[in-house]
Amino acid sequence: MKRILIVVLLLVFLSPLPGFSEERIKIGISCALSGPYAPLAKVYLAGWETYLKKVNRMGGIEGKKLQWRVMDDKYDPEMAVENTKKLIDWGTKILAGYVGIDTTRRVVAFLEEKNVNTPLFFPMTSSKFIKATVKDKIYSLMPYVDDEVSMIVNHFIREKGFEKWGLFYEDDATGISGKYAVERKLADYNVKPVYEKSHKGDYKHIDLGAIKKNNPQIIIIVSSADVARIFIREVAEVFGKENMPVVVALSSVFPCSYVKKVSKCVGPSKFWFTQATPYPKDTSYSIVRDYLNDLKRFSLGEPPCFISLEGYVAAKVMCDILARAGSTSLSAIEVAAENTRIDVGIGKTIVFNNLVHRSPIGVGLYEVLDEKPTVKTVLWNDFNYRRGSKKSESAGNRAMASLSANKKDISVDVKIKKVRPAEIQRNGKKNISPETVTTESAL
Repeated sequence: MKRILIVVLLLVFLSPLPGFSEERIKIGISCALSGPYAPLAKVYLAGWETYLKKVNRMGGIEGKKLQWRVMDDKYDPEMAVENTKKLIDWGTKILAGYVGIDTTRRVVAFLEEKNVNTPLFFPMTSSKFIKATVKDKIYSLMPYVDDEVSMIVNHFIREKGFEKWGLFYEDDATGISGKYAVERKLADYNVKPVYEKSHKGDYKHIDLGAIKKNNPQIIIIVSSADVARIFIREVAEVFGKENMPVVVALSSVFPCSYVKKVSKCVGPSKFWFTQATPYPKDTSYSIVRDYLNDLKRFSLGEPPCFISLEGYVAAKVMCDILARAGSTSLSAIEVAAENTRIDVGIGKTIVFNNLVHRSPIGVGLYEVLDEKPTVKTVLWNDFNYRRGSKKSESAGNRAMASLSANKKDISVDVKIKKVRPAEIQRNGKKNISPETVTTESAL
């Protein structure tokens, strides 16, 4: 009997403790480091890497360093799938930081086809194809494109009285998603665009005769950064800076470096845009203060930008989930992710559960006042402007508005597993080896 007891005790004490068994926690990232959406993807990645470097400098998660591998998919869906296969073969249990509807949707379809349960954290896409069901292993911090469009349309119709609307969009999934959102929202006011133009591939000169003939007061743009910049410049040349229509770019269009370029070729207050984060120099938010400090420490030379702040917040939330999971087992990550409730420092709590996998950071409308450029926050997370119209509201929007007004959380039955505290373990050692980062292109 004593021998049996000794054997049992030995098995208990010698068995591995729960936690991260790997030497490093591997994170796989595929995004457009080249191609039309590279300006956006590179800035989003910079935000991710700033926070991941910070975590490693602090000692990692439970003493385990993060190692991430970044692969260029050129915004090609099939290349994104090939990259994803390689990342999984490399040993990653976590996919993160993908950019764009076309690539993300194709990767999600591949994961479902092959019954791969690897979670995909926080791709930069506002498409509604990201469903909030338990079988989906994809989590999002982006607003729906309809939220951005609703804020724009409601503001310019209610506050400015604009009736003549134009639309310029890329002929891809991102642009078409924006097109339909604009048409749906304008229909709430019985308005149809007086000018609508699509574009595909490298930019070629567009005949702007139709735009001058129909003379829209405002044009919403959903395209890649370079295409949008050239289009805006040509519109300014045709109308003149002071008389040109107001142009509004959705969040998927411009990183901050392009905002500076565009501001120089338009008149005062003729350029507006939406973004999914607060102004990246607004230090009234604690997350912005942390972000600006960490940019200086870990991403020297990287200027503050809405898009990189978005990546920084995404990495913060993912690391919180991993810290609470306590391991890279898919079941532990899923339980931790679906029990997420974290205040990221913008006055908004990010919440995921077994019914909801999308919890937007927010949405804001910004006005560029001059060439400097001076950027003014016009609206930030104003639900009155994101939903509803003078004509009607959908049942879904009415329900969401009611929930927001009552400030009630949705209660769901979730199987709770005891998880570790949401804190990143600090390491007092000063000399910490840098993380391994591999950047490559799929051939």
